[in-house]
Amino acid sequence: MINQLSSIPNFFLIGAMKGGTTALYEILKDHPQIFFPKIKEPHYFVHPDRPFVYHGPKDQEIADSIFRFKERDYLALYPRELNEDIVGDASAMYLYYHEASKNIFEFNQDAKILMVLRNPVDRAYSSFLHLVRDYREDRSFEEGLDLEKERIKDGFNPLWHYKSAGLYSSMVENYFRLFSHIKIIIYDEFKENPNEVLKSICEFLEIQEFKFNLNQSFNVSGVPKSRLLHQSMKNPHPFKKVFKHLVPEKLRNSIKNSIINSNLAPSPKLDDSTRDRLTDYFKSDIEKLEVIIDKSLETWKGK
Repeated sequence: MINQLSSIPNFFLIGAMKGGTTALYEILKDHPQIFFPKIKEPHYFVHPDRPFVYHGPKDQEIADSIFRFKERDYLALYPRELNEDIVGDASAMYLYYHEASKNIFEFNQDAKILMVLRNPVDRAYSSFLHLVRDYREDRSFEEGLDLEKERIKDGFNPLWHYKSAGLYSSMVENYFRLFSHIKIIIYDEFKENPNEVLKSICEFLEIQEFKFNLNQSFNVSGVPKSRLLHQSMKNPHPFKKVFKHLVPEKLRNSIKNSIINSNLAPSPKLDDSTRDRLTDYFKSDIEKLEVIIDKSLETWKGK
């Protein structure tokens, strides 16, 4: 897999989808010692050299636009001459697909793994709200939960796997079996004390501390006030091509995120009975995870 024209990723930011990986990617990529490609989630190591095939609404369209399944296309994301010490790949689904850990290990067994984990109940509901926001999910959350087995069988993208994607213990254990350099970030702890968590990440990556920009919100879930405005921000448009040549990328992305976020109304609160149902569902897996990562997760168990 090693190509002399490419630098080799030595850092993988992974985690449950809708678990905070996008926020960390956007924050960390500003560090002068970290390189991330513009394609946030190439997902190459899910199954190298085989195309992704999904059957949920817009699943394939999105996968085809960002995923890289050919070796040459993946390595093309990483120029040979990079000044950064840390060369990263931020693909959330590397946690969910068990074969990804083995594929990454065969590629670079000394890679550092930064894993973001979120309360699986909150993650599941956030995943649902994300799909509602993008007009892909037309069922209630409770109906989506009941349809999960059928959707998995029909080949829907893991974003639709509301419960299965939150059963972290075996996923995390796969990485602990293989890698020596792993750091776990609990999403709530990052939200409560981002500066302290980012400092610990710099220590883990053995890079200098840095004053990160925390005044950003990315990939926020919510209900669009204007469907037309939301879709115009998400979909290709001739005006965007002109705008692209006139405005620097960083400012362009900031403007886009600001417009998207300002167009979102607050999400409805998760029904208490559904939360209790899911908390019970995840409890035994959370207890297994606590042993694996040697950390108490009592708040995830409703305590």
